Amino acid sequence: MLPELYFVPVRPNPMLLLVLACVVTIGMREALIWAFAGGLLVDYFSGMPLGTSSLGLLAVVAIAGLAQINVFRRGVMLPILFAFPGTILFELITMAALRTSGYQVDVFSSLLRLGFPAALLNMILMPLAYLLVLLLERLSPRAVETAG
Repeated sequence: MLPELYFVPVRPNPMLLLVLACVVTIGMREALIWAFAGGLLVDYFSGMPLGTSSLGLLAVVAIAGLAQINVFRRGVMLPILFAFPGTILFELITMAALRTSGYQVDVFSSLLRLGFPAALLNMILMPLAYLLVLLLERLSPRAVETAG
């Protein structure tokens, strides 16, 4: 859905970025819900087997939630640091699910040409996703109720 960068055929993963930002800002329970629902939407619009992206996103959220340290709570550092390995984990799980579904996937080549550049791009874009989720959380009715 997003355009490729002109120098590398790679796209950022906005759903992964938003879900990782949700782990830190909103909490793990809500991030798991967004990972499942968002993954289904990604699969529906991309034509991948339904549930493929959800599997990868749920795994990334679970590990990011376990890795969450209170020092980094409400900070952008944890999502930035986890964007790279989170992207690689997501790609590996997605490729495994596709292979299980009968698709031919060259894991090494895909990671080298697409996975690693996407992971770097996701790290660069993570502060924007974090700020977006933080803004949305502050504008939510729940945040307004607790402030008032």
